[in-house]
Amino acid sequence: MNASLHDLKSHADGLTPPPLDLDEIVARGDARLGRRRAALAAGTAGLAVAVVAATMAFTGSGERSGSPSDDPTPTVSDTPVPGAAVRPLTYAEVPASQAPHWRIASIQYGEEVLRLGRNLHLDLTDDGLVVVSEDGTLYFWDGREIHEIGEVTLEIQQWSDSWVKTSPSGSLVAWFTPEGADRQLVVYDTGEQQQLAAVDVSDCEADKCSLVAIVGDRVYWTSSPRSQSRMKVLDIRTGVTSDSDASALSDDVRAQPRGFVKGDSFATGEAVNQDVNTEAVFFHAVGASLELSRFVREDSNGDGVYAYGGFDTTGRRLHLRLPSGYTPAESDYTLFQWLDDDRFAVMAGAAHNEFGWNGFRGYGDILVCDIAEESCTLAVPGPSDDGYRIVPHLDVPN
Repeated sequence: MNASLHDLKSHADGLTPPPLDLDEIVARGDARLGRRRAALAAGTAGLAVAVVAATMAFTGSGERSGSPSDDPTPTVSDTPVPGAAVRPLTYAEVPASQAPHWRIASIQYGEEVLRLGRNLHLDLTDDGLVVVSEDGTLYFWDGREIHEIGEVTLEIQQWSDSWVKTSPSGSLVAWFTPEGADRQLVVYDTGEQQQLAAVDVSDCEADKCSLVAIVGDRVYWTSSPRSQSRMKVLDIRTGVTSDSDASALSDDVRAQPRGFVKGDSFATGEAVNQDVNTEAVFFHAVGASLELSRFVREDSNGDGVYAYGGFDTTGRRLHLRLPSGYTPAESDYTLFQWLDDDRFAVMAGAAHNEFGWNGFRGYGDILVCDIAEESCTLAVPGPSDDGYRIVPHLDVPN
C-alpha cells in the first residue's frame, strides 16, 4: 500500500469528530480492564512454571555474579487473551545521504509499505500509526485513512519522544501542544478517535517539560528534563492530576504485562519499560543467549561493569536463545516495540553506541524475542548499504 499523507488526509477532511462521552469511555475502559483480569485469572488456573537461572555480570576480565535470589513462580497460559491486539512489526529506512537531517519517508508496517509524507517521529498504538510531520502536526493512520489529531513544537535540541508518547499497549497517545499561555497536555484515544483530556501546562518552560510515560490509564510527565524524581500524573479515568514520583511509576510498570524487571531479584529489581529507564532498555548477546543488561559500576579503568538477566513484569525469568548460527551484532540491542504480551522487538544500534550510529557488524538487525518460547528470531537483517534504520518510539535517529 502506497499513499501520500495529503491524499489520505483529504478523505478525513469532511468528517465531524464524534462527541466526547466520558462516562461511556470510562465504562469501556472498565470493560477492557475486566477482560484483562479475567484473562489473568484464566492464566492462574493454567500452567505454573518455576524457572531458575544464573545471572551473569561481565567486564573485560569476565567477572560474573552469583545465582538469582528469589525467582517468583509465574503463571503462564498458552491461551491468547480474547481481543488482545497484536502490533505489526514496524520500522523505516532512511538513506545515508540524509544524515544528519533524518526524515522518515516510507514506513514498513507489517507487510505494508506506507508513504505518509516526510516525518520526524514515528510511534504506535494498538490501532495504527502516529507520526509527527516536519511542521509539528500530529497525524494518526488507522489502516485506511490519515487523521490530523494535534500539533506539537519540535525543537532540534530536544528529543521528540519527550513531546509525544504512546504506551506499549493500548490506544492512548499524549503530547504537549505548542508553547504559550494556553499550552496543554493532550491525551487522545486512537481507538475511539476522541480526545480524552486536556490539562493546562502553561507553566512548562521551554526545553524543560518532558513526557515520561503512559502506563495503563495514567500519563506521567515532569518539568525537570530527563528527571523522574518529581513528576505529575494524570489519571485518565478520574481526570485527576496529582504529584507523583519514581516509586509510584515503578509500581504502575509492575502492574502491566509489557515491561521488565532487571536483576537477580524480582521483588527488588528495577522495573523498566521502553520509556521508564535510563536512556533505553538494552539487551546484550552473552554466549548463545540474549540477556537483559544493567549497569553496575565503573571499574578502576573507568570501564563499565554490566550484569545480565531479569524477568518480565508478570514474573517470568528471561531465557532467550539467539537464532541458531546467528552472529551477534557488535553493539547492544535496544527494545523498541512489543508485538503482544509475549513478544517484543529489539534492534542493534537503535540507541547511540560506541560506534556512532551505524557502520558496524550487525547494525540494524531486528530480533523478535518470544518470552514464552524462550527464543529470538532474526526478523529483519540490517540494511545492506550505509543507510539508517529508524524504529518506533525512540527519537530519530534512535
